[in-house]
Amino acid sequence: MLRRFGAGVRRIAFAFTVMVWVVTPSGESVTAPAGQPPLVDVDPVVLEVSLQSVPVIGRVVSLQAGVVAAETQGVVVHVAVEVGDRVTKGQLLARLDTRTLTWRQHGAMATVAERRAQGAKAEATLRRTETELKRLEKLRPSAAFPLAKYEDKAGEVAQMRAATEAARAALEQGTVEVHLAEIERAKAEIRAPYPGVVRKRPVVVGFYIATGADVVDLVNDQALEVEAEVTVERGIVLTPGTGVTVKTTSGLTLPATVRAVVPDEDPKTRTRLVRFAFTGPADSGPLMLAANESVTVFLETGGREKRPTVSKDAVIYRDNQAVVFVVEERVARMRSVRLGQSVKGRFVVESGLEAGEKVVVRGNERLQSGQTVRLPTDDAATGLGASERRS
Repeated sequence: MLRRFGAGVRRIAFAFTVMVWVVTPSGESVTAPAGQPPLVDVDPVVLEVSLQSVPVIGRVVSLQAGVVAAETQGVVVHVAVEVGDRVTKGQLLARLDTRTLTWRQHGAMATVAERRAQGAKAEATLRRTETELKRLEKLRPSAAFPLAKYEDKAGEVAQMRAATEAARAALEQGTVEVHLAEIERAKAEIRAPYPGVVRKRPVVVGFYIATGADVVDLVNDQALEVEAEVTVERGIVLTPGTGVTVKTTSGLTLPATVRAVVPDEDPKTRTRLVRFAFTGPADSGPLMLAANESVTVFLETGGREKRPTVSKDAVIYRDNQAVVFVVEERVARMRSVRLGQSVKGRFVVESGLEAGEKVVVRGNERLQSGQTVRLPTDDAATGLGASERRS
């Protein structure tokens, strides 16, 4: 009985010594004969441009936004818009009572007519006086030449010329008053200085408003830019024309470029204000942006030169040191590496690897330096299929 039990234990022990579990690249567990090199996957170290998109929070700003103020005083008699209305440039927003301004304009026009008549009278008198002076001038060779009368008439001519100039100046001043009255009357019609949407409308019919009072708060939602605070390290390398990508909270992706980097640094945050101008339409859907909307600006950082990169799956940490296993002639050798920034599932290699070297990306957790390994291509070359590896 004891001999049969011992024989059974030996058979079980033998079975465990001749069979081990191997994990295929697809994650399927198969068995392989004991002592056979472990199966691993490798990936080459490649040269890539080490550009990385860094997100920066920004906001949408309108290039035309603010309060439309009254340029004259008066009582509001008509309001043409409501909050949320879209208006075009020059569209009527509100109108003030123009009765006083109209009568003021009429008074200025009457003054102009009066001064025009006075000027005509002065010119007529000047011409008559000049004619009399010429008659006396013809008598100068005669012994009966009235010298005193001639001198008096010459003085009258000088006075009339001055009066004529004064009448002309008064007429010009009156004309200016008419134009000012016309401008003041036109100001009673408050119109949109640019296209946009009404954000606020603090006035209603019957309000008396003074010059400079708020009438409508308007924002142009079609003239927009993005404003963001960028750290000094990134801000100093941004130049006008640098391309970026803007992503909105609704998921729209918009192309943009750097328009300006404001040369004023915040000493607390060590950031500089950067303005980005949109360069094209959204990649999908209509362009629906709002002033002060939060957006994400993706800045490309890194150099344009190609640098060696390694797959993140190849990097493991032993004794707080980043290491990889480099496969040379089916032998895996552990090598310490110094890594840079992350670029799309890979690490930039600062030192420790060269382009073209093959590193283990699967099956490297239990490898030891100098251990012989087996590649999937080896099984394919020997014709060993998945069913054979399971046996």
